[in-house]
Amino acid sequence: MQDSKKQEPRDFSRERFRGQEGFIYFNNQRGKGIYLHNDNRTGQGEGDDEKISITLKDLPSECKTIIFCVNIYQAKMRKQDFSKVNNAYVRVLNADKGFVEMCRYNLSEDGKNYTSLLFAQLERNSDSWSFKALGNLLQDDLNSLINKFR
Repeated sequence: MQDSKKQEPRDFSRERFRGQEGFIYFNNQRGKGIYLHNDNRTGQGEGDDEKISITLKDLPSECKTIIFCVNIYQAKMRKQDFSKVNNAYVRVLNADKGFVEMCRYNLSEDGKNYTSLLFAQLERNSDSWSFKALGNLLQDDLNSLINKFR
């Protein structure tokens, strides 16, 4: 995500399995098979501001679904939505296929009045995984997102 208009922090959260410990975000950046490389709360810099790496074979066997979410940190308090963040986007890349882009959402253009996005899902099917783009815009904060998946 990039932000050259404002320097407002954003939270990224991901579910890897049940419970609070199953969410990867700024206060829990590492789990078995999954890692949030950084938490850029200013939007400064070139390219992707935050990155999550997932090694599917290293995920716990009880992990059946991974939901990828993005939300604006303290959006209500800051009176923000995605349309107020310049050049905000989120995307999924497949490293095994040369970092090919699997899906992308332009949050600045499509996110007016929204503060969160459920943007993709990986689901385990026996020994393989399937990918599904979601694109569900919401007005949720991080706690609301966590509660959706408890």
